[in-house]
Amino acid sequence: MGTPQIIAITETTTPINGLSGGTTAPLTANDTLNGALVTVGTAPGNVQITASTVPIGSGLIVNPNGTVSIPANTPAGTYTVNYTICEVNNPKNCSNVNSDVVVGTPQIIAITETTTPINGLSGGTTAPLTANDTLNGALVTVGTAPGNVQITASTVPIGSGLIVNPNGTVSIPANTPAGTYTVNYTICEVNNPKNCSNVNSDVVVGTPQIIAITETTTPINGLSGGTTAPLTANDTLNGALVTVGTALGNVQITASTVPIGSGLIVNPNGTVSIPANTPAGTYTVNYTICEVNNPKNCSNVNSDVVVGTPQIIAITETTTPINGLSGGTTAPLTANDTLNGALVTVGTAPR
Repeated sequence: MGTPQIIAITETTTPINGLSGGTTAPLTANDTLNGALVTVGTAPGNVQITASTVPIGSGLIVNPNGTVSIPANTPAGTYTVNYTICEVNNPKNCSNVNSDVVVGTPQIIAITETTTPINGLSGGTTAPLTANDTLNGALVTVGTAPGNVQITASTVPIGSGLIVNPNGTVSIPANTPAGTYTVNYTICEVNNPKNCSNVNSDVVVGTPQIIAITETTTPINGLSGGTTAPLTANDTLNGALVTVGTALGNVQITASTVPIGSGLIVNPNGTVSIPANTPAGTYTVNYTICEVNNPKNCSNVNSDVVVGTPQIIAITETTTPINGLSGGTTAPLTANDTLNGALVTVGTAPR
């Protein structure tokens, strides 16, 4: 009696997701013995897989039932597997074939993010832009291990100083102007470095709070004039006392008004110059401070500049005798009187 014909047929499997791994359908699905589809087993009339080889390092396993097990984190690709089936009744009646096991790429999706605002004055670091990105339907883990993703490329606005970090966060340097910065980045699967997704996300840099505080100055002697302490002494930016200047992180006085005809001048450093012979009184001065980093981030306030009265002292005098017969004129009774500590001048001019 002759041996029945045994034929192993080349198969190409349905793709198995390489990230999660899995098991193929039997490679023997279309193999035949004596013209009929084979049954893999140990009973008479069955066939058995007697030998198999898989690509070195692939981790693939050809199981006794003809299926192939694919471990999790297997890189995508087509793996050629060789196997031999032999008839149980006639163990030397065999057929050998190569089949292709297809490992597919999981879907990777980078999602557009808009970050929570970071204070631009102090700077800081955002939450990861990758927070809602997915690989195979699950949130990604950024790292270098199998099953992770990596940020392989990024671009930030020129001159912004922003840095996209390897963990997906964005570093914002101190004194970054407020605004929305569009950042582009690409994530790629560690298992399959060509399986990538690219997206634009918005990094929001916020404005710090600026507060101009109403001041009432220490009185300045109006006769001699002088300069007040800065009206900005208690003004704050981001909760800290301001520095008036032109450097990043400073504030500037961008506008001011003083009473008409007063002669008062609000100086760039926040002080107020009071000219000599300024009448005593309280002068309301209005000024605006704006952040150097964000010139539209401003605060306006009224403050009071106090001009004091100089001390005037009339001194008791006893005149030199005047001849009563002929009459005459004494020396000035004001000869020793003082104004602001200096001898007075009697007249109608200032001082």
